[in-house]
Amino acid sequence: MTVKKNLQKRLATGDGDSREIRNRRVPSISGSLLAIIVLFFLSSIQIYGEGPRDGEPDLWLISGTWEGSLSVGSASLRVVYTIGVNEEGKPMATMDSPDQGVRGIPVASVLFQGDRLILDVTAVGGSYEGRLDATACSIGGFWKQGGGSFPLTVYLKEGSRIEKSERTSEEAGSTVRGDRAAVQEPAPDAQGNEAVVQAKDSALPARPQTPKPPFPYLSEELSLAGGAGTKLAGTLLLPGGKGPFPAALLVTGSGAQDRDETIYGHKPFLIIADYLARRGIATLRLDDRGVGGSQGDFAASTSLDFAADAQAALEYLKNHPGIDPGRLGIIGHSEGGLIAPMVASKMPELAFAVLLAGPGVSGEELLYQQQAAIAEAYGIGPEAIRGARQVNQALYEVAKRPDRPENLRKELISTYLSFLPSSADEALKAKASQEAALVAEQLLSPWFRTFLVLDPRPYLRTLSLPLLAMNGTKDLQVPSGGNLDAIRRALDDAGNTRFSIVELPGLNHLFQDARTGLPDEYPRIEESFSEKALKQMGDWLVEVLGL
Repeated sequence: MTVKKNLQKRLATGDGDSREIRNRRVPSISGSLLAIIVLFFLSSIQIYGEGPRDGEPDLWLISGTWEGSLSVGSASLRVVYTIGVNEEGKPMATMDSPDQGVRGIPVASVLFQGDRLILDVTAVGGSYEGRLDATACSIGGFWKQGGGSFPLTVYLKEGSRIEKSERTSEEAGSTVRGDRAAVQEPAPDAQGNEAVVQAKDSALPARPQTPKPPFPYLSEELSLAGGAGTKLAGTLLLPGGKGPFPAALLVTGSGAQDRDETIYGHKPFLIIADYLARRGIATLRLDDRGVGGSQGDFAASTSLDFAADAQAALEYLKNHPGIDPGRLGIIGHSEGGLIAPMVASKMPELAFAVLLAGPGVSGEELLYQQQAAIAEAYGIGPEAIRGARQVNQALYEVAKRPDRPENLRKELISTYLSFLPSSADEALKAKASQEAALVAEQLLSPWFRTFLVLDPRPYLRTLSLPLLAMNGTKDLQVPSGGNLDAIRRALDDAGNTRFSIVELPGLNHLFQDARTGLPDEYPRIEESFSEKALKQMGDWLVEVLGL
């Protein structure tokens, strides 16, 4: 049985962990976001589960090349872990820091039990502790070094996972081979030290929609003061011809996102900006706080901070000589679709708003929706889903209380542990205690506590501007039916007669034509953003703006 089939079997029987820790945010999904995926959901099922099935070792689930970005103050540093298996069947790894020009840092020990991974990087006095998110092909946790603890989510590089081991004993070294990548393990050196693992890069599938020159428009690199004066960097595209032009600010989804909202090689915001520029509409897209060329502390920021950044960016555009301030609006994806009505409610002069897979309900309600949708897609039964919701609901009630994190941490841990069965042995209790501490850390992050209680409906009920809300029927992160209906009802309450609600068949959360809509499809789909979604949005904007 392949790793993937075994993993799907484990998930379907409740023996797996599927969640996303923010700082993908991330495919994000993130980072996706990527976007927000399942958070602390299947972990509450997995805690009662069995071990690996069919004799297949868990360590194959972590083999391959894992990449992510570490936000430290105003800096964003890429981190790469390459994990392989030696001839004794034991895991081994190296760490790269490409932005610092450092590669092949040996990992002294690799511990992987259940879904928990610990990498001890004694060479730099650091360690990484995280949890495997099978659904999003990610590991979310914390990098710890010098007394500090920094959120870090790493994503599996497409094609780098090792499916099986084929040893060649006749060579001085040996090879662990997968379908599309190889990890070379040289023989130990004269001192008997462990060999360093070096993985060959494996290219992502083609991304044919990524724009290529020559371009019939102007591109302007700029920086501006965001909320609280935070320096933000971005790119303004101005159509060819004579301005001033109508313009849109693009607001990314959850997770540490660059200006193109890059996830698995997809660059949806670059594609949208290119498309709109060719139709006469300027766009500004920005790196999130602490990402790329932008300053600020991403890990300490909330949706309220990102809304302040968006409002500041729109004020900047109002004063740009190439922009028509009377035809200025906002386009937000996922969490950006929450931020858009927040900002529009404070800026009634805006000419339009577009919500791409934006939520219509509170963060807490959305989490329950997506948890159920993804679980159902994996074949998990309703009883297990209801049980998981009870666990999460109890945890969220604690996290929502307006108290200091240190006062809530112990209660969150005890609440989590209270769902252990009375028959749990000491080993299970010890594992659950470790899980509980990690869960508490994430639930008490500023972003998550804010997201739980934020609700777009009060903001939507203040809007009279033209608004387009679009989503796909295979979106499992922001399920289209309930959220589009909630947006419609809120705008009806506002007396808004200038909105359009569009549900696009077969599209997932990234607006790709999808088979299942599950996040693990995102990297395997060549399409980055559906042409029909682009045309739907473009035609609506052209009509609203009188182009």
